[in-house]
This record gives sequence, C-alpha cells and structure tokens, in this order.
Amino acid sequence: MRIVNTTSVYKPNVDLLFVMKQLKKAGFTYLDLGGMGYRCEPVNNHIFLTDQWKQWAYKLRDFAENEGMSFVQCHGVGWISSVATHPDHIAYRVVDLAAMLDVRWVVMHPVEIQGRQEPCDDEFFAEQNAEWFKPFLQYCEERDVGLAIENLPWPNANRVAPLKSLVERLDSSNVGICWDTGHAHYNVLHGELPPQAIREFGSQLVTIHAHDNFGNHDDHMIPGQGTYDWQAFMQTLREMNYTGDFVLEAHHQTQEASSEEERMALLVEMRKAAERIIM
Repeated sequence: MRIVNTTSVYKPNVDLLFVMKQLKKAGFTYLDLGGMGYRCEPVNNHIFLTDQWKQWAYKLRDFAENEGMSFVQCHGVGWISSVATHPDHIAYRVVDLAAMLDVRWVVMHPVEIQGRQEPCDDEFFAEQNAEWFKPFLQYCEERDVGLAIENLPWPNANRVAPLKSLVERLDSSNVGICWDTGHAHYNVLHGELPPQAIREFGSQLVTIHAHDNFGNHDDHMIPGQGTYDWQAFMQTLREMNYTGDFVLEAHHQTQEASSEEERMALLVEMRKAAERIIM
C-alpha cells in the first residue's frame, strides 16, 4: 500500500513547486493535489484560471518526473449539482489537469438533498446524485481519469447504503468510493460509523483519506493522535484485499505550524505514523 500525502499540508497560496520539494525532503514521493478550490476562486488570481494554466501544469509534471515523484490523486472542486448544470464549470478543467498529470482518481463530494442536518430517502439521494454525476463521470472517462466519491459527515453521505447505491447506479468501472476516516469518525447526525462498515463496499472502495480527530470536530489530525480505531480499520482493509493507496489528509497541524522547521517535523511524524499504521 503506497503512502500518499496531500499538497494541502501547506496553505494553498504557497508555491506548489516549493511544497513538492518539502514533501520529497520529508520522504513522500506520491502526491494528492489538494487546494484546487482556492486556485479556482477568481479573487485569488491564480494562473490556473488564465490561458497559461497548461504551462503551469507542465511545470508540475516535469518537476515531479525529475524528482521521482508522481501525482496519483486530485481533489475536485464545486458541488456536483452545480457542475452538472454548467458545462463550462471550472471543475472540468481540474479533470483536464488531472489527466495531464496522469492522476488516477479525482475525488468529488456528493450533495445532501435536504441539507446537512436532515436526511432524505436513501434511494432518492442516490438517484438524484447519480443524475448529477453522470455528465462529470463521462468527462472523466473520456480522459481516462477515475471518479472517487467521498463520504461526508452528514446524514446520507456518511453511510454505506446510499453511497453504495449511488456507485451502482453510475454503473462504471471508472467510479468508486473514497472513504474519509475523519468524516466517518465525526458524524454529526448519526454518530461514528465503525471502521468495519466499509467491508460492504467491497471492490467499490478505491481510495481513502486518512486523518484523525476526537469524534467531535473534523480536525484533520495526524493518524494516531485522535481516537479513530486504526487497528480495526486496517484489519478490515486487509480482509477486503484493498489494493488502493493510503492517502494522508492531515493538513490542519502543518498549515498552522509557526515555522518551517516545525512543519517539517510534523511531515516526518506524519510519514512515520502512516508507516506504523499500515505495517
């Protein structure tokens, strides 16, 4: 199982080439491209929104190749209900970027139909989200990029049955589930979903987001520093013959570090924690 770290360990306004250098120094060679939401906001004037974005992407790709690094995952942007109804949505450019970087999975969020506190019928949730995801999935498939749908700490989007039904309705080998451990541990309406529950996904589980908390806030802490049951989670992955990556998304502590020395120590600690967990 490969250990992957997100570029979101730095705030998104930090130059990505510098972030990649620091991640390499900390012992990471596989990357998750995070922070695209920031880069897609017009107010931030990022090059990704200009006609020079491909040159920027080539710089990332070339630097990664020269350093023996690779991007394996990318976090998408936007709510899929809006993406589906706007063919020119910037979310599609993120897929183009992922294809240029040879990324396997773009992670996207489903939409809670009745808001974050009120659940709706599971099948209605799955049906409506499937309709929204279909054009985006087709765009991904045409570029040989996979779509991974992430669980969220809200009524329908953090339970197995509605997510499983959503993937089944999309009926493609190019779509699966990204299981976020922190979101599962912090479930504001239904309480924690035990790690063993993911067994029901079977081969639908294609990637994970690994971070920790104490069950009362989405803290994105280093795995092992909260109260998530990593032993049970890893045992379940082994029983499922999971072949995906262990993608760290523990970025809050590093983003808040007061110095580069402190941040580097946290990155090394993060890598060692991941190594202990997946042993």
